[in-house]
Amino acid sequence: MQIKKISAFLALALAVAAPLGTAAQRTPAPHTGGTHTKTAPKAGATVSYSGPVKGSPTGTTFILALRKGPVTVDASHAQVRYKGQFAKFEIIKGGTFVTVVGHLTGTTLQATTITINRLPGEKTAPKNPKGSTAPHAPGK
Repeated sequence: MQIKKISAFLALALAVAAPLGTAAQRTPAPHTGGTHTKTAPKAGATVSYSGPVKGSPTGTTFILALRKGPVTVDASHAQVRYKGQFAKFEIIKGGTFVTVVGHLTGTTLQATTITINRLPGEKTAPKNPKGSTAPHAPGK
């Protein structure tokens, strides 16, 4: 007799809970457009991109590999700097990590300044093991 009561109670509980569970799992409405939070820069706007040079430069043009996709950089009128000093464009090779500032013209970035952050094979500066760049204060 008690097993029948428990079975009836479980059947009733499942019958009530099943429709409630599907109502809670509504699918979101499809995106119908609207405004984007991130927009592409306007043509001619000054932009700055950082990333590695992909492949070897051709003349004064190279490809900058970015997460959003590759960008062609025209460095024909750019000043190149490395470690705070002016440098020749020829120092830039595939794998060089650079920051490029310039004007976007279509899909090409007309560079005005190229700062070389790291040459291929160069090690990055070691990080402070405690995560702080400030010197330790003397103890009390």
